[in-house]
Amino acid sequence: MISFINEYTIKLFKALYEKFKQKNSLTKGDLEFIFDHCLDLMEMPKPSKALYNYFINPTVVSIILTHIHNYDRLTYEDRKRIKKYYEHVYSLLRSKKSNYYLQYRILGSQGYYPDCELKKDNWHYLIQNMLPVLITKNKYSAEDEFLNYSEIGWITRNELKIATAVQLALDTGLVHFYFNDYNNYQIDYSILEQIPKQLRLSFLSELMAFNNRFIPLNEYFARREQIPDVTNYMYRSFTNYESILYKLASAFSIRNHLLLRTSTHFLKAIMLWSNRSFGEEAIANTFFCIEGCLHLLQKKFGNHSTKLDLNLIKKIFVDNFPMGDNIFDSLQEDYATRIQLVHPETDWGTEWNPFIMADDFYANISFCRMLLNFILIDRIIEE
Repeated sequence: MISFINEYTIKLFKALYEKFKQKNSLTKGDLEFIFDHCLDLMEMPKPSKALYNYFINPTVVSIILTHIHNYDRLTYEDRKRIKKYYEHVYSLLRSKKSNYYLQYRILGSQGYYPDCELKKDNWHYLIQNMLPVLITKNKYSAEDEFLNYSEIGWITRNELKIATAVQLALDTGLVHFYFNDYNNYQIDYSILEQIPKQLRLSFLSELMAFNNRFIPLNEYFARREQIPDVTNYMYRSFTNYESILYKLASAFSIRNHLLLRTSTHFLKAIMLWSNRSFGEEAIANTFFCIEGCLHLLQKKFGNHSTKLDLNLIKKIFVDNFPMGDNIFDSLQEDYATRIQLVHPETDWGTEWNPFIMADDFYANISFCRMLLNFILIDRIIEE
């Protein structure tokens, strides 16, 4: 059966090449021909009539064609056979990119989510088909620059901003996002601009379904898992915290590397805690977040040194936080736990399983929330 499908795929690419080899550009009818035949090959349904014409776009068709070229059932030899055919047709589908792309993401079931729609500037959180969805608009060049062109970039700065603001907004307790490295995609913003606003969310959702159709489940290097049933997701009332959320998001600078790095540790700590096998790593990330907060706090009060001034930090705690003396003393006492988690061997020896408690995580994550709220909007919360 697989060999038959592979041969059929090769015949499709060859047929497309023969049909378009004399062309320098493609008409709308040509795009429909490619799109429809790709769907036939994959035994996939056509989009709804309201959305179909918006899929007949060079960029979208090139995405579908590339998915078929890269599909896991094709062998290396198969791809060698279709290389010439694919490259010619793909060259006819290239279109000029805009400066921005849209990131569409279905968030993971391990999170605990706001129960209402939230939207501002370049980000939009909503519940679509009872699933939490996060959409961000991002600039290609800026994201590449701030990611330092790293190959391991798992989140955009706008996603990090809204995720951090959501986690900080509540007075007590915790609402938080969970990010997977699957069930998300990027698409050039120019495509969305061609679609009526009332159809954009439906288009993005359907394009996600098309993308997932080509990504295998549960491979050795798993690229995605099935989207959980809606009953796996938990939501919490968030109506009373929307104004605080928008204030936090407005104060969050996506150009501040230290704030971004500190918030990354904050977000990772909560995500790691959902799997207690990574409990140590979760607590270690709370300590990294606290360290980043102390640097941010110091800079907030005018000292821009890369070294911490403990005397200044103690004064900041005493002057601005209830029981500031006790907070500072606890911070120093907890440093020994941080050393045990970060260093395989300490001055006092090694313990293969350091003594830590769940309370270490909860106390530290509360401390992170308190510090980041104060750093961003001078808000004092007590948990």
